[in-house]
Amino acid sequence: MAGLTAPERETVILMDDESDMATIITHQRTVSTKLEKAGAVKIRDLTYGTTAGAEYSLPKAQVSFRKARTTSNPAAHAKAIDAALRARGVKRSTRKVTTTKTVSAAPRRRRKVGN
Repeated sequence: MAGLTAPERETVILMDDESDMATIITHQRTVSTKLEKAGAVKIRDLTYGTTAGAEYSLPKAQVSFRKARTTSNPAAHAKAIDAALRARGVKRSTRKVTTTKTVSAAPRRRRKVGN
């Protein structure tokens, strides 16, 4: 039996108002890895052919939906990158990238005007 195709490998998050737990069903390896690192409990194995899958349970408080941060201001973007690198303890290179003009390999000769 073959595995699931790319569109079939999906993740479903189930939450209701009655329970304080979330159930997550996934056939995506990266999601499974993140759930296991977060301490989610594997309820059952849902492997289909060669595609790994599982159902997990974890507290709803651990499920977070975040909006991607975007900025159209290059200076603000650079400042945010610097802050993130400082938080990680990484120094950002201070060397500036410059462009250079292409120089012809053969020097130009001056012509004598007149005699």
